[in-house]
Amino acid sequence: MQSGGCAAADEGSDMAENVGLASPWMTFAREVHEFFRRDPEVEVDFDNDGPELTIRVANASKADALSRLIPAEKTFGNVIMRVTVVPANEDDSKEALFRRAFAGNDAVEDFVTLQDMFGSEITYIEFIPMVVHYYNDNIGDLNGYNHTLYETIAKELFETDASVRLCTGLSVGDAPLGEWP
Repeated sequence: MQSGGCAAADEGSDMAENVGLASPWMTFAREVHEFFRRDPEVEVDFDNDGPELTIRVANASKADALSRLIPAEKTFGNVIMRVTVVPANEDDSKEALFRRAFAGNDAVEDFVTLQDMFGSEITYIEFIPMVVHYYNDNIGDLNGYNHTLYETIAKELFETDASVRLCTGLSVGDAPLGEWP
């Protein structure tokens, strides 16, 4: 079993020697690993034989929220990856589940709840505006590195409904990224 699906990057291997291409499920496993890398309560392990992704969570409440937000299977063509999180059984709204799931994860900047014109509440989960870089040997980047936003990974990973929206913030702390023209 390869921990985190990122052993080659951790070993500092020379990219010229590594000629294999990553499968889409390996890319997904690396994205999930990088998504939770900054959260001290979450550990991600990937077994390519299944393929199976195991997300271990130290906080029972967070584990429950993640198990209910992350689908148990992710399909890549004719390959089905199993995703396992230790579940607990509580009934909460999607917003509450996301708040518990992201507690302590500094990739999330803010939760903003607004009312739409019909009176329904919509919660926007705002991720920090940071590009996530991670090692991945696929043809998307011949240097072996992928890059994306936390929002993009979250949209692939989590099941949302009309009451929750995922977005990227426009500033880092008090410093805005730019102004509208």
